[in-house]
Amino acid sequence: MDNPEASDEALCARVAAGDERAFDQLVERYQARAYRTAWLVLRDADEARQGALLPFGGHKGFGLGLIVQAFGILGGAALVPGNDDGYVFIAFRPDLLVPLSELRRELGALIARVKAVPCQPGFAEIRIPGEQSARNRRRLSRDGLHIDRLVYERLGALAG
Repeated sequence: MDNPEASDEALCARVAAGDERAFDQLVERYQARAYRTAWLVLRDADEARQGALLPFGGHKGFGLGLIVQAFGILGGAALVPGNDDGYVFIAFRPDLLVPLSELRRELGALIARVKAVPCQPGFAEIRIPGEQSARNRRRLSRDGLHIDRLVYERLGALAG
């Protein structure tokens, strides 16, 4: 049964139990906010509609979203009424779980599978988080950074 008063946490629990109506209720609850955010970035109504729906990602996207929400709660979001912010930092040594050579091989295979997926229209490639920054670092290390002469002179004056 739909309950417009149900909390996000209650709806998430119902979705985790396989309740598709609860998922629909969450989408309805946040779709307008997601659309507005997408429109502010894209300034195109059709792209914004698609961008507002893609993040929900079906049941798999929901699972990831639920984990992120759980980490926020773990990070203290639930300790202050009305607070939605929580921060969790996790550090571990992967070589304690799996040999590094195996980890590198498996991660390389995973990235290759992700990059083999056909791109959405209008996109040339699928980028992995950090990939563009790594490209920029390699390019800047190779070619250097071009700085306007006036900026260079003022930086020199500041450095003394």
